[in-house]
This record gives sequence, structure tokens and C-alpha cells, in this order.
Amino acid sequence: MIRDGIGTGLVSPDGVELEWIYQPVDFFEVVYKYAYPDFQMTVENGRALAVLTTPHDPVAPGLQQRIADCMAGIFLARQLRTHREFDLGPPTVQAHYGSTTTTTKAFTVGGIVAEAIPPDVITTDVDGNVHDTRAERIAQQAATLDLFASKLSRGSVLRRMLESYSHAVDDPDDEWIHLYEIRDALGTHYTSHRKARAAVGITEGEWDRVGVLANVEPILQGRHRGHRDNLRPATREELLEVRQIVRGWIETFAQQVQVDRE
Repeated sequence: MIRDGIGTGLVSPDGVELEWIYQPVDFFEVVYKYAYPDFQMTVENGRALAVLTTPHDPVAPGLQQRIADCMAGIFLARQLRTHREFDLGPPTVQAHYGSTTTTTKAFTVGGIVAEAIPPDVITTDVDGNVHDTRAERIAQQAATLDLFASKLSRGSVLRRMLESYSHAVDDPDDEWIHLYEIRDALGTHYTSHRKARAAVGITEGEWDRVGVLANVEPILQGRHRGHRDNLRPATREELLEVRQIVRGWIETFAQQVQVDRE
């Protein structure tokens, strides 16, 4: 807060927001919005914004941390589909008092804007139904982000799995070491591999396929670096296969878990 012009007391801000500048600017295909009880999030074209529902200055450290955790979680969830590195950068806090704005460094309703989506491919089926493939893809991406948004508390099982996936993106030489952590996390959460497969609907063949590629096959990205000679790089098809399998596990787990705080 700042003092009024005649010294009678403190003035409450008209608005308070936390802002991040992120790279790459096209990390999100279109604008994404999500409303939390204490703030509304908007992410678009290299700028991420969290606007407080009830403006107050300074922003309590606990609220700053919660907002930062939510914002980072949304980027981790988005990374699950892009498989691209991102840099969220440090946030700044801006408090607006009429025509005056104060800016300070902060410590380190879901959906999309449909009209912002140009068509990718438009088809008409035999029943006359029109399908815009890009719009459908974007709508599905937004629904997935909405699903994750309320379930990404720091330290949760879901959050840890997304962090492991992010490490796999950042460290491609050891990609399957990090992706295998997700398999381990499910087994630990459900107390056994068998229970994990049953709970998440994972076939034994799919579960074993990830295990064989990561542990048995002589592949550079696997879990035996330094222990076997003549390791070969994973093929593009193998990399895509494991990523797709693990993404499916994470998204199914997100659908099933209610409030994931473990």
C-alpha cells in the first residue's frame, strides 16, 4: 500500500498482479486462462500473468509462493504435450494505484479464446458434421490443463511425475532414467507394480515394455550408463513410444486422483 496524497492514511491498490516473461513465446499455442480462488491466471505470447482477486500490497509471501507453484505447474503440464524446454523466468509484482504503478521483484475459469484459433484442417463427415482439427486439438489441450491445474500442489505425486518428465526433456542423454522414475512413482504410490497397473489401467505388456527398454536393452538413454559397453542411441520410434506411454500414465493418474497432496 501507499499513503494518500494528503497524509490521511494508506490507500489500497486498485489491482495487483504477478508477471512472468517466458520463453519460447509459442510454448502455448493460444491464450490459456484459469481462475483460482485467490487469483486468475492468463498465459499468452511469452507473458504469464496472475491477477489477484482481492488486491493487497504487499502480497503475502505464502500467497506469492502458492501462485508461483501453480504457474510453474501449468507449464510442467503443458510440457507434457510439447516435449520442449521452457524458461519461466522470475516474476515481478505490480501494484496499481490509479495512474501510479509500483513494481517489485517477487521471490524466486480454465479455457481458451476460441476465436483466436485459425483452422488447421476442416473436414465434413458423412453426416454433415464439420470438424476443425486444430480447434479440437486446442480444446483438448485446454481441458487437460484444466484437469491438472487444481492437482499440482508442491510435493504431490502428480507434481513429482511432471517434474521427472521435465528432467527427461532437459537431460535427453538420460531421458529414460527420468521417465522410469514415473513408473517407480506409480509403483510406490499404489504399493506395488501390480496394484499400480490395475489402478491406472496399464497393460502388463506396456509396463514391461518401458522396463525392458530402460533396463535391459543396451541403449544410451537407459538406466545402465557406465555399466555396459556398446550402448546404442535409442531410435526416434523408441523415444516417441516411451514418451507416449508415460504421458498416458500421467494423464490417467491425473484423471483418477482427487486431491493429490502426498
